[in-house]
Amino acid sequence: MNVSTNIIFYSLLNFKLMKYFSLFFLFISLLFLGCKEEKDQILPTISVIEPNDNSIYNVLDFVRVRASISDNENLEEVFVQLEDLGSGRRVGKTIAFTPNSSSFELDVLYEITDTLLNSGDYYFRIQAYDGENINSAFASIRLIGIPRKQLGYYLLLDRTNDKAIYEVNDNNQSAFLFSAGQSEEIAFNSRAQMLWYADKGSEKIGAYQVKKNQDFPPRYPNGNTVADPILDMQFVNGLTYVSTQSGFVQAFNGNFSDVFTYKSSGNFKVDEIYPIANRIMLRETDGLGQNQRFLYLFSNGAIDSQSPSSEDVVGFGSRTSQSNSAFQFISQGSDMEVREYDLNSGLSSFLLQKPNFNFHSLIQIREYEYLFYNDSRVVIYNLSTNFTRTLANGLGSAVVAFDEVNEEVYVADGNNIILFDYNSGSQTGSFSAAFPVEDIVMRYNK
Repeated sequence: MNVSTNIIFYSLLNFKLMKYFSLFFLFISLLFLGCKEEKDQILPTISVIEPNDNSIYNVLDFVRVRASISDNENLEEVFVQLEDLGSGRRVGKTIAFTPNSSSFELDVLYEITDTLLNSGDYYFRIQAYDGENINSAFASIRLIGIPRKQLGYYLLLDRTNDKAIYEVNDNNQSAFLFSAGQSEEIAFNSRAQMLWYADKGSEKIGAYQVKKNQDFPPRYPNGNTVADPILDMQFVNGLTYVSTQSGFVQAFNGNFSDVFTYKSSGNFKVDEIYPIANRIMLRETDGLGQNQRFLYLFSNGAIDSQSPSSEDVVGFGSRTSQSNSAFQFISQGSDMEVREYDLNSGLSSFLLQKPNFNFHSLIQIREYEYLFYNDSRVVIYNLSTNFTRTLANGLGSAVVAFDEVNEEVYVADGNNIILFDYNSGSQTGSFSAAFPVEDIVMRYNK
């Protein structure tokens, strides 16, 4: 064969080989696909029998939960749990079953054991899993919680050489709990029944679980091994926030675990923490206490908005009717200016001027209602009506707290505490402490 004939021959041979190989691989592929197990795409079915939607129960009740559950192949696991309708947060234990069959009749008595649950809407989530697919069904209930009660209050008392924490119960009987070094403020987490203090002598924070009489050893915030001066401590929405000289803000939950961290940039530090509903506003200043700025934070510690300011800000008030807005209160000598503060942008606009209204602290009661106080005077002020009532005057160094359950105002001056009815302004009681009062916090059952 000549060269041309060879080329044609080998070309035909390669073509036939490629054709046979293609057919072979196609056959193998079809054979493999035919042998492959088909994926189960059918979800388990769940038919809830009990409880009926919107049934009413009390905390500590047993709720019968029943459902018929089936699957086209096999049920591997079934779960039942109670969740909060508003947040989706799991609020009860999870009960698990392993049927290992194609059908299962769920029938369980679910005890609602959390005495801290508030009245409101909840639901049972029933989940079924067949090894590949998961399906859920729901049954909503109305829950009547145990009423919130005031169980007494705690006092931080100045014993000259150190501070001490006393408990005053609902029978007005006091008892010494423990020494708190050089603490200037205390906080109480009612859900965890945890009492917090910040010792500015050792620069450590400590906590005490009052139900279990369990003392958590004091420790430096931020995981430090050396002292980092504590500047402020506030309890907001279940978390205790602590700021330090190096610019850290830490938040601790009821287990003394760090769940939130913010760090100021450069040489700035956070010297004031303001509560705004369930979040916080921070006031940052530089090392000289100048170049002031305010930061509104997300719940994870990230900055939501930021704004510079050179003014003397007394505090902020949350707006229930406008979630993205707050009231900002600014001291201007003997007067006070109130502004509308945009939480998204950090910008503010003038709302009103209140003459002869010089206060350095506030407690928000409702959207438009506040307690304002300085060392010598305590007043109630309504932003909407401009109504002002003086509760106490001529004091030396006022310490103020508010009992949300009984709507009473606690005003301490020196060793003496006077209670006022918030709505009428009348005196409702008094207490004499063993030493001058530095701080007051309420204790509730939840």
